[in-house]
Order: sequence, then structure tokens, then C-alpha cells
Amino acid sequence: MGTPDESPEDVVARVSKALAEKFPLESVAAALTGFSEQEKAIWLSSFTEAEKIALEHSWEFWARPDQRTPKGKWKNWVLCCGRAWGKTRTASEWVRQKITSGQCKHIALVGPTANDVRKVMVEDIRTFGSGIMQVFPTHDLPEYYPTRRMLYWPKYNASCSLYSGEDPEMLRGPQHDGAWVDEIMRMKQQDMVWDMLQMGLRGAVNAQAIVTTTPKSTDLMRRLVKMPNTFVTYGKTFDNNVLPADYLQMLTREYKGTRQGEQELFGAILDDIQGALWTREVINSNRLEQDSETSLYKVPTLRRTVIGVDPQTGKNPDEKGSSERKTLTGIVVAGVSEGARGYIPHAYVLEDASINGYPAEWGKQIVKKYHQYNASLVVCEGNQGGKMIPYIINSIDSSVRIRVVTATTKKHERAQPVVNRYEQGQVHHVGVFGDLEHEMLSYEPGDEDKKRSPDRMDALVWAIRELLITRTRAGAGFAIKRII
Repeated sequence: MGTPDESPEDVVARVSKALAEKFPLESVAAALTGFSEQEKAIWLSSFTEAEKIALEHSWEFWARPDQRTPKGKWKNWVLCCGRAWGKTRTASEWVRQKITSGQCKHIALVGPTANDVRKVMVEDIRTFGSGIMQVFPTHDLPEYYPTRRMLYWPKYNASCSLYSGEDPEMLRGPQHDGAWVDEIMRMKQQDMVWDMLQMGLRGAVNAQAIVTTTPKSTDLMRRLVKMPNTFVTYGKTFDNNVLPADYLQMLTREYKGTRQGEQELFGAILDDIQGALWTREVINSNRLEQDSETSLYKVPTLRRTVIGVDPQTGKNPDEKGSSERKTLTGIVVAGVSEGARGYIPHAYVLEDASINGYPAEWGKQIVKKYHQYNASLVVCEGNQGGKMIPYIINSIDSSVRIRVVTATTKKHERAQPVVNRYEQGQVHHVGVFGDLEHEMLSYEPGDEDKKRSPDRMDALVWAIRELLITRTRAGAGFAIKRII
């Protein structure tokens, strides 16, 4: 499979990268599980023994899409995720890539305490975890000098220095060309730690930092996720598909629906932003919870189901939540209950199926959800590529019924009637939708002028307007163009 000039690692990296492009919605390893045993055996037989060993350590092969290093220019990558999402493994692999590629020669490792740095970020190779000593192959392990607080790789002439958040002054003076900061929200002097670190990131022109944290409501947390040139990945515990089923069931039983669960499992920043349209209390007060015995949601009979879509015109290399303008296709499925005489109909948000993909990819996703939920209509915002949207969807399935709408007012103006329905208790979330709810709770009027676009929220607004607001009243926010 390789050429004489390629090392086993180079061959595996090239193949894994190509497959990752082919399967953008899941890890390469997960995608291959869909192949037959014979197909997998044939594929593996094309590798040499050395390449098979390299495959075991290929992060591009094993990583989920949201764990892959963001493309493009950025200074900070913030992993704002629930416990067991895979933050430590992702950051350790990021350090490994920086060291082995020669991009970094001196990386700062900063944890809440010296013990946290040693046990979580570095780790002895004999322990269970995802620290640096465990993600590096045996032949690439660094020399570890605990008393000097240093990891050193003679092969790459590179090192990592270890710092405790309990003593921010340790960061005064040394210069670094990269940094990994773990659980900074636990640090008592977090602002000083962050400022001292930033002053020391002068070892390279494009020095970068990765921050791994379970979110907490602090001034630094709110400041960090809105910093320019910062890429934010939000994730929940349940994104990690290799966690044991009984462990996930225990977490669901004990913590789902609680404030602690929202923070620790779903990566939610538990505060309401002044000026935001929605509040957490409003969303939570009308949320449907799973039945304790059946684990099912008690959703009433739905008279009609629609899919709200805020389409993208291309594919953004940055998969998730950056502070810069992103291109995500918002796809939200919602239904409305029977409005019998004397009863007001209620809307139920069933799924956030948003993806980052090329037109063919998000088109297939829309068609798939249309049939899965037996939807009656797809409502698409047509301000960008209005003529393209029906063409893409109908080229996949001409039976899909589409309404293209044009926004004529600001986002917050057309969202306000939907917010009112939430406050009146007419909209219910069937479960927890972490990414969607983060957009709802963090969006402030005027964010679009700062090139922050809540694509999931937009899709939700189109769906709920279609279900609960009459055509006449809904017209005060968009113009109906056509039904196909």
C-alpha cells in the first residue's frame, strides 16, 4: 500500500486521512464496523505488519470527527465537554502530533494541581487513562523527570514543562510554542494562570493552546468561549460511543435532568446570559423526561411533523462552534400535537440533526429525517442559495415537500414569537439537545453582526413558527416564496 519512501506511520496517516474525508460523520474505525468480516480482512491484508502496528496508534483512524484538530487558523481550541467525552485523550493526541511533527519544541502542560498534571495529563504508563505516556507508542515515549517537572524527547529535541495552577508565578518567564491547560475552571487563580500563560506563548509565530474543561459558570469561562480566533467544541458524555452501556444507564438514571447533570454530562455552562432570548429555566420547565421504567418519552400523538432547515452553501473545515462565522446546516425536527377544542396545541422538538457537510451530505440528511419522522414539510431559509435548496433535496427524493422562506427581519425579531411560545409552556424538548440549547441560551441580539450565526437555533425557529404561528402572523418575519 505504501511506497519505498514512506514509513509505516506515513502510510497509515495518508490512508486514515483519506478515509476520514470519506466518512466525515463518524470515526474511520466506526465506519469500518459496517463492513463484512471478509471485507475487513481483505482491507487489513493490504497492510504490512509494521503498518498494522502503526494503525493501532493512528489518532486519525480512531478519533471521532469532533475530536480531530480543527483546520484553519486558530489560537485557542476549547473542549467544553462533559465527563468521559474524551477530552484528555484528544489533548494528549494533539500534544503527540505537535511533538512528532516538529511543530512544537516546548509545550506547557498546566493542571489544577501538581498531582493532577502528573496523574491525568502525564500518567505512568502502567495506569489506566489517556495521558501522554499512554498515547505515545513505546518506541516514542519521552524521558520523564518528575523532580524537574519535564518530559523530554531526545529523538525530536522537544520537551513539555509541567505547571501547577496553584502557583501561576511558575509561568512567569518561560516561553512556549504550545500549551495544554486542563480543567482551568477548577483553578482558584484561573484568570492569572491564563494571563501568565498567554504572555509566555511567544516561542512561535502561531503558538496555539488547547483547553480541556468541564464547564463552570465563571467570568473566564464566558470570556474564553467568545475570544477571537478561538475554536470551541461542545460535547456531551453520551458522544463517546465506547463507554459501557451500564455506565451510561447509571449516569442517565442518577443525573439526567439535574443541574449537575447538565454541567457534568452535557457540557452546559449553567448561567443565563443577560440579553439572551431564552433562559435555562424556561427550557427546563417544559422538558419531557424519560419514563423511569421504560426509558421512553411520553410524547402525545402528533398531528403534523416538520423539519426546519438553515442551510449552508459549502463545507466548513471547522466542524463545530467557533467564534468566527461557521457554516453548519441547521436541521431540527419538531411536531405539533392535536389541538382539540378548548386545548392549545403544543410543539415538541424531537431531534437536532444538524451537520457540517457538502450540499449532497446535508441534502441526504434532510431526506433521511423527512422519511424517518413521516414529516409533512421541510421549511428552508432561502436567503442563501434559495433556488439551490429545492434542487438539491428533490434531486435526492422528488417526493419531499418543501417550503422556501426568506428572512426579512433580524434573527431576534423573528425568534421572539417562538420565545413567547416557550414562555407560555407550549414548546417541549423531548430530551436534552446540548448544542442546540447552547445556541439558544448564548445567542444575544446582534451576534450575527459579529459573524456568529446560530444555525441550529435558526432551524428551530423556522420549524416552530410553521407549527404554532399562523401564516398571517408568521409573515411578520419572513416572506413565503413557494411550496414545491
